[in-house]
Order: sequence, then C-alpha cells, then structure tokens
Amino acid sequence: MKPTINVIEMNYLEECCKKALASSDAALVETQLKCLIKDYSLINYMLGYNFPLWRGRKCESPSGFKSLNELSYPPAKLTKTGRLNYSGKPVLYASFNKFCVFEEIGAKEGEYIHLIGYRIKKPKKIRCCVIGEVLNVHRSGHAWASVELGQQLNKILNKIPPKVACSFVYIDAFFSSILRDVKASSKNNYLHSSILSCLLFEKLKEVDAILYPSVALESAMNIAILPGSADSILEVAGTSIIHIDKKYEYGIYDFTLVRNAKGNFTNDSSIIWE
Repeated sequence: MKPTINVIEMNYLEECCKKALASSDAALVETQLKCLIKDYSLINYMLGYNFPLWRGRKCESPSGFKSLNELSYPPAKLTKTGRLNYSGKPVLYASFNKFCVFEEIGAKEGEYIHLIGYRIKKPKKIRCCVIGEVLNVHRSGHAWASVELGQQLNKILNKIPPKVACSFVYIDAFFSSILRDVKASSKNNYLHSSILSCLLFEKLKEVDAILYPSVALESAMNIAILPGSADSILEVAGTSIIHIDKKYEYGIYDFTLVRNAKGNFTNDSSIIWE
C-alpha cells in the first residue's frame, strides 16, 4: 500500500463537504463527492482466513429459518436502497462479531436471532476499500484491521507535510461520517452513503468490499461485500439460533444458544440441525 497523497486546500475541502451534506439533489451530491474521491488515496486491504464474518436476522421462534438463502443477501428484485447499495443492487452486509450484529439489527430481550457465520476460503482473500482507518490512526496511532496497516499509515502520515496530512485525514473522516450516519435512512433514504459507496466501487473496480465503521456499535467495523465476491470467496462455517436473555448498555448481551448447525446443509441450502 503506497498511495500518492494529493492535497485539497482545507477551506475548499470544507466547503465541498458542507455543500454535499446540505444537498438532497442526487446529481449535486454525486458531483461534490466525485471531486473529493478524485484526489483521495483510497486504502486497499486484504482480509484473509482469520477474519470470521457474521450476519443475523430476527426470527419469530426458536425454529429459525429453513434455508441459508434466507440469511444471505436478498434477491435483486427485493433489494431496497440501503446504506451502501442502491435499489435492485444488493450487497452482503456483515460484522466481525456477534455483539455488533445484535446492535445493528436492534436485538431486544426475549427475541430469537438466527445467526450465520462465514469464513473466507483458503487461500482466497477479500480485497477491501477501507474507510475510517486513516482517522483511527491519526487519533489513536492504531488501525482496527491490523497492526501492519496501522504502521504503514503512521509512516505515511509522518512523512507527508502537515497540510497534506490534514487534508488526507479530513476526507477520510468525512467519508466515515457519511457511512456511519445514524440518521441516513430517515433524512434522505441513504442518499449520500449509497452514492458514496457506488463511487468507491467505481474508482476501485478490483475491490470486493467496503470496510467501514459500525453505525450501531462504537469502535466496531462492518463490511459490505459485492454478491459475486461473497459467492466465490465465502463459505458457511455454521449457523445457530440464539435467545437474547439480557441486553445491557454499551453493546453487551447475555444470550443462550438454542440450536446449532456446523456445515450440515443440503444441496439446496436447507439447514440440517444438530
């Protein structure tokens, strides 16, 4: 990872960001974000086998869903505009731990959650566009994804002139704020975040996914994977039904395992429970 860092003058940069946020005109928002992405050095990162991925859906009973297909990304015809996708264009949203999943889907005490766990097939990797890690390193000196990524970003930030570094961090912070905006749905049906994700995928056509900060759980990370990449790179490690016994503050839960299945599935993806 050796990005060429281009500088956008800070006053102009701030003006572009404010103009984009204030607008509900899709064409104007896209124009402003394109200007920022053009001079923004996107971070590529490879996720390997040691990163488990989790998804979850609320279910009405301890029986859960019958098929793995009901836990994966939705079919295009049923896909609505989401945080990082347009209507009719699904992505596979996943998190890196169960508690983050619970927070993202708004799990409550007494509810049943059907979890599915994925792992990355060896020796394949997921090529990610990472948003928010420049900001993490700037503030804490560390990256979420790995020690090595944090070290590389620290070297970059320490070598480039302060004004260039400020511009670099500012854009990453701005993009991060768009992708984790808790009001993105109610304000304008994910207008800014869906346009931004589309532009990111367009600029880095070789990437499989976008890695971004969790909306619901502080310091956690989520991932949005393109369907074709999810189908070819991921395999199901297992699925289970859990009962939420108690929900505490700060993303802490007590839960009970109700049903479990590890790799026991039919050819049509029906679940065979242990």
